[in-house]
Amino acid sequence: MDRGTLLLIGPDGSDRGFFRRTFHPFEVRLAHFETAEEAIAALPLPRPLIAILSLPLDCNGLQQAIARLRSVDPTLVGLVAARASCSLSVAELAHCGAYGSLSRPLESAAWRQLVGDALAMSYDTINRVSYEPLLDGEDWDEAIIARCEVMHSVIVHLSSLANRTGPILITGERGTGKTLVARALHQHSKWREGPFVTARRSRLSDDAPLDGNSVGKAARAKPQLTHEWGPAHYADRGALFVPDLAALPLRAQEELLRLVSNPSRQGTPCNPDALVIVATTESSEGHITHRGPARELYDRLRPNSIHLPPLRERPGDLRALIDYFLNQHADAFWTPRKKFAPEVIAALERYPWPGNVRELQQLVKRVLLTARGDVALLGDLPLHMLDCVAMPEHRPPQLEFHTFSDRWLGQSQDGLTQVSRTLFDWSRKDRRFRIIPAMERQLILHALTETRGNQVQAAKLLGISRATLRTRLERLDVKRELVVR
Repeated sequence: MDRGTLLLIGPDGSDRGFFRRTFHPFEVRLAHFETAEEAIAALPLPRPLIAILSLPLDCNGLQQAIARLRSVDPTLVGLVAARASCSLSVAELAHCGAYGSLSRPLESAAWRQLVGDALAMSYDTINRVSYEPLLDGEDWDEAIIARCEVMHSVIVHLSSLANRTGPILITGERGTGKTLVARALHQHSKWREGPFVTARRSRLSDDAPLDGNSVGKAARAKPQLTHEWGPAHYADRGALFVPDLAALPLRAQEELLRLVSNPSRQGTPCNPDALVIVATTESSEGHITHRGPARELYDRLRPNSIHLPPLRERPGDLRALIDYFLNQHADAFWTPRKKFAPEVIAALERYPWPGNVRELQQLVKRVLLTARGDVALLGDLPLHMLDCVAMPEHRPPQLEFHTFSDRWLGQSQDGLTQVSRTLFDWSRKDRRFRIIPAMERQLILHALTETRGNQVQAAKLLGISRATLRTRLERLDVKRELVVR
């Protein structure tokens, strides 16, 4: 959970104990005030600010309290601990200017989820994102790094899209940075002062009542995007980001289509007056548009669209991204700054990066936390990367035995001596090469190949039990697809 400051506003002392127990393990600051005026007098406090109001007020009173708090800090996010058995409806939340509400009795898991979502939204709104040409001239928290020509064309398109009206579509593979681009579009548009709300799927099923106040009643509310995909009402005069168009259920597609098709309806709780940004991970247009309302929705979004290339198609960006993530996360993890050895960079340039920039970022985090020295070596990379990028001269020796007499180690002592010398030569040339694990892994692979993946027979050939074989398969990271039964 992201760290932040919780302003608990209300006279009930038992609420203070509940929220302290709920959020203390996450090192979230908690400040308790009996009235909104006392909280205002204590501002400014470390951001982001999440105000939890537990006051015996009606919607008008809550609206005034949240408005007074926001007049001092516009980035403050208001949550409501409702006194009734049901939380506030969408219309009531929109009227109060609150992000969300939960009913009593207070439940720790529900409040952690709600506060976590509010903090994540606050960070996405507060932390500034730049595309790189502006990075040197202003103070930005994050940046879209671009060196290659294909990404420069994306940057140029970003600056023009940010000033247009109407919904925007972002396409690209998973991990290419669609959320970061959406935040950059928001923060360079006329909506920059408003919140950046990511629509998140609720726990409600398509058959569940969508209005919390109608639970247990025969009447059901009209299907709304707000209830199915997070607090869309809070995006009013800000940005609403839908991270995956293809994953939208049918009813949410219909509501989103109404929202982008009828700008005159914007400004209501279910249809906020906001910059709508939609992303999709499906590259095939036909696969996206053949399903019901998604076809018309995609056609309406396509005129204002931008495509993010995968990392494997961005030559020259890899080293810049590595340097950027090393500097960014070294400060966050309180670790010394490190660098990658030249052979590591060369290996990573051969890697196909199925997870794109997100996978690279996770790799840098791993290296910062696990690499022992100031320079990351090949041995600090995950095994699946080494298997994928290793050149023939860096692969462990593949021992080929053709006859039974060759496999019988006692048959030829000279042959065994030659093999051991070769292994020691490998160890001297490459410090990451560990003789015993490499040989153990290779023998297991040979046994599985000869027995066509039968673990029982392979264990007999190796002179070990099947349980021991399974343990070593996991420890040595032998690929699952090699074990066929």
